[in-house]
Amino acid sequence: MNTTTETKKLPVTIYAESAPNPAAMKFVPNIGLIKDISVEYTSKAEAKGSLLAQKLFEFPFVLWVFIAANFVSVTKKNSVERDLDHSSFVLTL
Repeated sequence: MNTTTETKKLPVTIYAESAPNPAAMKFVPNIGLIKDISVEYTSKAEAKGSLLAQKLFEFPFVLWVFIAANFVSVTKKNSVERDLDHSSFVLTL
């Protein structure tokens, strides 16, 4: 008899949607990210407690990261004249 408990891994899906701010993009996963709070970061140094935010700030055009229980919002710098690269963010998430 096998007494170990197997943990079933479910695939994580993430979809992107536009935000009211045209410089921002919202990413929504099918799993919870954090519990009972939301956090925002304006720099990689400020994001020391969040590996996810630190990774997102590695993109040179990221200005602001907001993490809630069920989504991440990323705002790009105004000086950047390009759309957010959704696939790169999804891989980071």
